[in-house]
Amino acid sequence: MEHYIKIAANSINKLRKQDVYRVLDTYYHLPEFSELCDYIESNRPDLKTEIELCRIELREGWTLLRSRVAENHCERYILNRSSQKQSI
Repeated sequence: MEHYIKIAANSINKLRKQDVYRVLDTYYHLPEFSELCDYIESNRPDLKTEIELCRIELREGWTLLRSRVAENHCERYILNRSSQKQSI
């Protein structure tokens, strides 16, 4: 599972709270997604809440934006939506 973390950090110990979403979003489609969440949580119990919030957000398709990161996520969502519309 450590190789999945490499997209955002050199190791699980270096994974920052703000990078959890990036890792989980990137690999949400994989069958081992739940295992990845468990791996992060077992190695970094301090990130448990962040993992849970990211899972909810991903499951809801970016419709539940957390207030403490809403601005960043809204900007990302808007950019994704506008680029999709431009490519049509």
